[in-house]
Formats: sequence, structure tokens, C-alpha cells
Amino acid sequence: MADLAFPILSIGVVVPLVGTVVALLSNQQSQRRLASGLTAVSALCSFEALREVLTSGGAPLFEGWTLPVMGASQIFFRADLLNTVSMSLFSAIALATVIVAPRRDCGRGSAAGILLLLSGTLATFAAESLVMFVVGWGVGLLPFLLKRFQTDGSVPRSVRSVLLLSLAALIAGVVLTGIGDIRSGLPVPLAMSARRNPGTAGPVHWLLAAAAVMRTGLFPFHWWTVSLYARGPLLVGALALNAQPGAFLLARMLASIFPDTDHLLLPMLSNLGLFTSVYAAILGVIERNPRRLLALLTISQSSILLAGLTTASVAAINGALVHWFVMAVATTGLAGVYRAVEARLGGGVGADLGTDRFLGLATHFPRFAVYFAVSSLALAGLPGTLGFCSEDLLLHGSLQANPLIGIAMPLATALNAIQVFRLFSHLFLGRQASVGQGVPDALPRERWVLSAILLFLVLGGLAPSVLVRLQTPAAQDIAGSGTARHP
Repeated sequence: MADLAFPILSIGVVVPLVGTVVALLSNQQSQRRLASGLTAVSALCSFEALREVLTSGGAPLFEGWTLPVMGASQIFFRADLLNTVSMSLFSAIALATVIVAPRRDCGRGSAAGILLLLSGTLATFAAESLVMFVVGWGVGLLPFLLKRFQTDGSVPRSVRSVLLLSLAALIAGVVLTGIGDIRSGLPVPLAMSARRNPGTAGPVHWLLAAAAVMRTGLFPFHWWTVSLYARGPLLVGALALNAQPGAFLLARMLASIFPDTDHLLLPMLSNLGLFTSVYAAILGVIERNPRRLLALLTISQSSILLAGLTTASVAAINGALVHWFVMAVATTGLAGVYRAVEARLGGGVGADLGTDRFLGLATHFPRFAVYFAVSSLALAGLPGTLGFCSEDLLLHGSLQANPLIGIAMPLATALNAIQVFRLFSHLFLGRQASVGQGVPDALPRERWVLSAILLFLVLGGLAPSVLVRLQTPAAQDIAGSGTARHP
């Protein structure tokens, strides 16, 4: 068992956790510098872990330190291609969120919430222990459960209920594996439990799948995401959904070790993802509230990702993993631009920016218009962007495993394109606006972040083989032991 040269995963998790406490205790109103600095440290740790895994030929690496848990020495963190890529992506978009956020969204509560979400998500991704996986999942929910972290709107009680229910399902699934299995590593405990206790293997997998469905926002739990976007902190909500811990849970704890006896579950999840993608896209076409529209767009794209991830095809899973990049980066750009425009117009939660009129803001905000357009086109799968490559790989790779994706995915993508065109037209097209005069376009810090997003989506589309090759070993691991799960 090879070890990491330095406990960089622990540093990446602990640094933002300490920063959360510092931000809450600080007397300064704006915490952008603190949050961006500590988020950058976590990002560097994630990228260094990825570099070490690539140097080792893709073999898993472990941190050398252990702690006694329930009488056994427990390794808490591991690094492999699946989780280090996910950690690098999430820490990068977390840093982008902190930098691009308006000043009013960088107060003590908001900055602390982003740092806590980052710490919990990285702990979930890096977890080698089932206990650490549950702890990380729970910590990542705290910014939405405690009002101390909510400054840009409040999180509805119904949202908190669903998030707590997802945590309860996860805990129940872990407890059913048995105390002896909990002492083992992740994902070994479930495989051991399936062999020793076949009677509990089925309930365990269904409980974990339920946790993933609720946290991802699949039907019928899609409404919590819509409520969070509409009434809560938009940028933090987008960051939480782009973390995709539910998809990671399926990839790590279900797809890799799925027993033959439960071969119906993952096809059901795939079909549920396809249904949710089309359903959310249809709702988005008739939605007039921009925040709710962005939520439905993100739900539709997340559902497509999960539908591809739960197939038995290496190509489809590879496409889903690449599409994870597209969705996370593009929706971060869309949410960042919209929140910047909303703040400049003096709006917040509940602002009158409905899509029943054209604001014509392209005259005053031409840079924002370009950034929004490119992010939208990438999500719609425009040729020349990374979105086209990921969707093409996902679609063609899934057709044999699940032919329904050949109908649902093009339909959802077309409806998503209509959604983003409506929102772009509402914000930036029309006669020269009287609102926004004298208000600056994208600030330098916003231009740097949004330009990086634009370049990633375009250059990734011109040279997609880099990301495809990077994700191929993880896709093979996920699909390799799941070939029997589809009848």
C-alpha cells in the first residue's frame, strides 16, 4: 500500500475548516481575501494529490497517519483518480465562486459557509473510512442547516428537511453494513457485507441510492433545489449542487461493487435520471423566475450526468465524468454572471427580474453578455465547446445499455437550449436599457474568473482528449465490476 509523500488531503480538508471558525469570529465584514486564500490552499492540495496519483500510474495512495477508531487503526483519507479529479474540480469552482461573488455575498456568514461546504465536500471525496464519508457529508450540509451561514436569503425549512433526510438515509445504510465493516475501508465494507450478510445488502444499496437521489435533486426531490435557488444564497446553492456528492456516492459505493442480486436498482436510477432531466427541462421552458430557471437547468444537467454514470458502458461513464466538468464550470459561470447583474441592479432574493420583459443589458454589460452566452452554449452542446464532446460521448456510449437515452437526452438538451436562450434574451437583448446606466461592467476579478471559465469550455472542446484520457481509468473501474447489473 503506497503512501502520499505528505498529508496533503488532511491539509486540504482542515484548512478551510479552520478558516470557517476564523471567518465567524472576525470583526471584518468582508472575508473575500481570507476565503479565497484558504480555498486556493485546498485547491493546490487537491491538484498535488492528483499529480502524485498520476505519477504513480493511477494506483491509489493513502495517507500514512492513522487513528484508533473502535479498537482498530483507521486510515481516513485516500487519493485515486476518481476522487482527486473531483476534488480538484470542486476546489477550483469554489475558488471561482469566492472571487466572483458580489461584496454583499462575501460577509462572514457567506464566506464561512463556502469554506465549510468546501471542507465537508473534500472530506467526503477523500474518505477512505465510512465514518469519515458520513461526517464529510454532514459537514457539507451545515451551511444550509444553520442560519449563522445564511446572509443572502434564508434556506427554506423544506430544503433543510430533505437534506437531513438524505443524511439519515446515508447513516442508516452505513449502520446496516455492521460495526465490523465500518472499521474497514471504503468501499470494501459494502462488498464484505454483501458476501457475509446477503439479507442486508439489498436494503443497504437502496438506502444509499435514496440518499444520492435526494441530495442530487432527482424527481420527486427536485423542488428543494428550486426553493434553494429561489429563496436562498444563489452562489452557495449552485456550489452545493455542483459538488455532486450523490453522484460520487453511486460511483464509489454502489457502481463499483454492485451485486448481481440487485441488478434492477441502477437501471431504475438511470431511467429516473432521464425522466428528471426531461421533466425539469419542460418546467424550465415555462418558468419566468430567473433563479428558478437556473435551478431547473442545473437539475436537468445533473440528471443527465447521473443517468450516464449508472450505465454499464465505459464510454457513457467517461462521458458523464467529463460532463461533470462541463456542468460544474458552465453553471458556475451562469450563476456568477446572473448574481453579478442582480447585485448591480440593486436586486436580491425576490427581485423583479422576471423573464416577461427584455432588459437590454448588453449595452451596459457586454462582457457579462459574452460570458453568459458561452456558458449557455457549452451546456447546450454547441460544437467547438467541451459540452458537445461530453454529450456526444455520453449519448453514443449509453445507447446500447439504455436506448431510452437516445430520446430523452436530445429532448432535454434541446429544451435546455431554449431555457438559456430565453434567459439570455431577457437579460441582454432588447432596446437600450435605462437601468444599469453608470454601473460598471465586469470588474477585473470577475473578468479573470469568467475568462478562465470561457477558455476552459472552448479549449476543452478543441482538445477534449486530455480530459477523456484522464477520466478513462476511473470509468473503467466503475463499469468493470458492474457489467452484470443490467440484464
